Amino acid sequence: SAPKAVAMMRAASAKGQETVADVYPYLAGQTGLGALFVPAWAMEGGPEQMRKRFRDPQLRPRIAREIEEAIAARILTPENIDIPSKQRKFTAYMREMNAGAGETMIRILETERVLAILKFGSEPDLVELLRFPGSAISCDCGASEERPGMHPRYFGTFPRVLGHYVRKTKALTLEDAVRKMTGLPASILGMTNRGFLAAGMAADITVFDPEAIIDHATYEQPTLRSAGIRHVLVNGRIALRDGAPTGENGGHVLSRT
Repeated sequence: SAPKAVAMMRAASAKGQETVADVYPYLAGQTGLGALFVPAWAMEGGPEQMRKRFRDPQLRPRIAREIEEAIAARILTPENIDIPSKQRKFTAYMREMNAGAGETMIRILETERVLAILKFGSEPDLVELLRFPGSAISCDCGASEERPGMHPRYFGTFPRVLGHYVRKTKALTLEDAVRKMTGLPASILGMTNRGFLAAGMAADITVFDPEAIIDHATYEQPTLRSAGIRHVLVNGRIALRDGAPTGENGGHVLSRT
């Protein structure tokens, strides 16, 4: 349905409304296992209230049914759910518990909180969203090797765009991709001294080789380092030199005035 969404955004832009979005280059998201599937009424009041409803013999079948309806509506099939911290597919739990998707999810959430990788979408839709002039490329994450069960987006988002969608498939030009990672998101957020290479701007600079940059992170090995990043400056201090961290910590919290 990306063409329909993009058409609505273009129509709004043509009327002079600021129409922006954000997108990352993967056909899978990551969030808490029940976040998109357990009905809101069942989660109201927090985890303990949710588990209390799970234990209600009259409510439990209804919750299980609504979970399965949400799975079908959002990601089509439980085959599209992975539990990365356990390195298992959700359907493996279903077979082990000899239960349907709804009941299986309830049993897991009764005892633990886990992250899930949810596969969805189609490549042509993703490309259409990437190409929309008002779409910034972003990732709501920070790379860390200390967190198990991560999505490859933590380590691969920006190199993947530059290596795959610019160099390999030419879905974006290099200039437009860089704009979508720097000047556009800074402008959307109202950061007046960042996002551009210009006098008076903060020196947040990434130097990369456009012929070599590519992501290596996968769903199985999400912390594999990308190739082609040469140097990184944060607030004018060199954080990465010749591909190796320097130990400099030049970053600081940015707050609105």
